[in-house]
This record gives sequence, structure tokens and C-alpha cells, in this order.
Amino acid sequence: MVRDAIDGRARSRLAKCQAPATVAQHARDLRLPLIGKLPVQDIDTGLIMQILQPIWIEKNETASRVRGRIETILDWARVNGHRSGENPARWRGHLDHLLPARSKVHKVEHHPALPYEQIPEFTAELRAQAGLAAKALEFTILTAARSGESRGVPWEGEIDTVNKVWTVPPHRMKGEREHRVPLTAPALAVVEYMWGVRQNDYVFPGDKQDEPPPIWR
Repeated sequence: MVRDAIDGRARSRLAKCQAPATVAQHARDLRLPLIGKLPVQDIDTGLIMQILQPIWIEKNETASRVRGRIETILDWARVNGHRSGENPARWRGHLDHLLPARSKVHKVEHHPALPYEQIPEFTAELRAQAGLAAKALEFTILTAARSGESRGVPWEGEIDTVNKVWTVPPHRMKGEREHRVPLTAPALAVVEYMWGVRQNDYVFPGDKQDEPPPIWR
């Protein structure tokens, strides 16, 4: 059944050390009443369209994510001998002939960006602010990291002050690949400051014991 394929795919993702929360979301999103109890071999284009069409225009981001995850699950099922033939959730050369492209239905709204000429002034103002959130944001800017990567950095295993490098493991990266970030003197200064006020296992601690801070917006 599709449900079994979802569980199998989730286990394979765990074996690759993907973040457990991502695996759980991956499994939840695919437990759709329409196909959850059907044999994976019975999933065809018609069923995929029944799932996607009602939400493709109004919730295109969600619909695109669901389509991609269904495609991944069915690929896993085919490789493991549970189904054969083409993947009915494939976009290129298949669903792209049945559904409008994302660019035509989904307007991308980027977050406002600070002009790079203003970064030195902004950083100076940031350093003058009290509080750990300002330090976390400064570290994020200095390392060009995603906020989730910098706010979740632990004291053990990632920060190497001797070689001046921060190594983010695959399970904490969106692309699931190890990422090495050179640490400049200002970035190391932030780390040194945070060591002096260390509260738990995270460089930038949250309000709760043994937890990183919640993501800022």
C-alpha cells in the first residue's frame, strides 16, 4: 500500500540522518485519504490529478511540495520492486502538460533585502544592542547562514575555533550536504562572547533549558 511505501521511504531518510522532524512531515503530508490505503501499483495520473487540481491554484506552494513528495515515494516504490512503469507524479514531460507552471500561478514575494552598502552601519548598530538575539543575527550575517542553521548550532561537534571553521552536518542542511563555513575574526568574537555567557548545549540558547531559540522572522 501507499502507506507502507511512505513508511519505507521515511525509514530510508532516517538512515541518511535526515532531521526527524522533516521525516515526520514528509510522512504526514503523504498520508492522504484518497490514496493512503491503495496499492502503490494502482496510483495513476488520474488519482494524482484528483489530489493536486483542487489546490494547485490557491495553494500552489503546498501542492508543488505534495507533488514532489508523492513522486519521491513512488520512485522509492519502483526501485524497491513495489510498482513498475512511469511515475504519474513526474512533472517534466508529464504533469507539466496538464497543470499550469508554478510561474504562472504563484507570485514569488521575496523578503525585503538590505542594500549591501548599508551592512557595515547595520552591523555596528546590531553590536550596540543588548541581548542574545542580536548576537545570533550578527553571527548569521557574518557566516551568510540560514537562520535555522545558526540558531541551532551546538557547542559540541560543529565549531572548530582552532582551524577557524564551522562545519554544519548534512542533517541540518536544507540540501542534506555537509557545509563548511570559514570563521572570520568577528564571527569568532561572537562565539567567544557566547562562551562567556553559555547557558546550555547551544551557542545561542533559547528561553527553555536545552533548546535553541525559536526562529525569528
